[in-house]
Amino acid sequence: MRTALRRGVIAAAICTTTLVAAAGTAVALPGKDVWLADVAAAVAPAQAYLDDRLPAGDERTALVLDIDNTSLATDYDEGAAMEATLDLARSARERGAEVRFVTNRRETGRDATVRQLGDAGFPLDGLCMRQPGDDSSKEEMKTDCRASIEDEGLTIVANIGNRDTDLIGGHAERTFKLPDYDGELQ
Repeated sequence: MRTALRRGVIAAAICTTTLVAAAGTAVALPGKDVWLADVAAAVAPAQAYLDDRLPAGDERTALVLDIDNTSLATDYDEGAAMEATLDLARSARERGAEVRFVTNRRETGRDATVRQLGDAGFPLDGLCMRQPGDDSSKEEMKTDCRASIEDEGLTIVANIGNRDTDLIGGHAERTFKLPDYDGELQ
């Protein structure tokens, strides 16, 4: 027993040392199948939350989604729908929530972005993009977009993205972060 415990402590120490050493190095992107499994695992708690939260009676609700590597693939199968996120968006819409997108993409690309989301099958009730001359940080711009959605009388029940800048700044009941592998994904 004591020997097994000691071996476990030594093994834990080795693992901890390996993780600490690896913390300063870049994380390689996984293969597409691993990435999709990681996304599905990250979306599952959001689906469970929305299953409990929606429908919301007379309350106007919204699901807010980032686009790149959250709703549409950009590093793998560029432009393809992220199936787990698409299923979540459709489910939220069926339960009465609006589906809104908040992206750092430029306003000049609105038509192409709307077309991409439509071609991928996403319901689309609103799209907030970076406006010409807006030199605010991604975090500020996305926070302002969510605040404007609330100003329309909507309660943002969930906000989902793969970057911290998609999520910080408030204006959502819950946030759910998809993998970005230490910033290696766009």
